Amino acid sequence: MAYLEPLVEDQWFIASPKLKQFVATVREISDRTTHNRAQTLSALEPYFTQLLAKKGWLPDRFTKPNPEQESVRSFRSGYSNAPCKNEVKSHA
Repeated sequence: MAYLEPLVEDQWFIASPKLKQFVATVREISDRTTHNRAQTLSALEPYFTQLLAKKGWLPDRFTKPNPEQESVRSFRSGYSNAPCKNEVKSHA
């Protein structure tokens, strides 16, 4: 498996103090529990739950699928979001 070289510094696409705090917490817990990744995931779960429950930390443009990426993924997999002949898409 190929590994990426670590970045010299973090690169942020979202200017969110909540997200930066979350990442710092993830790093601290991951560093402390390297011997047991099941423990890492268990310790991180409440932090993920809290972050995902918060409103407003993720800009709207990141909450929607990227149409460009979706078309590439659909093309590569042969999958299409287009409705079948008798299918009606619901926007509920």
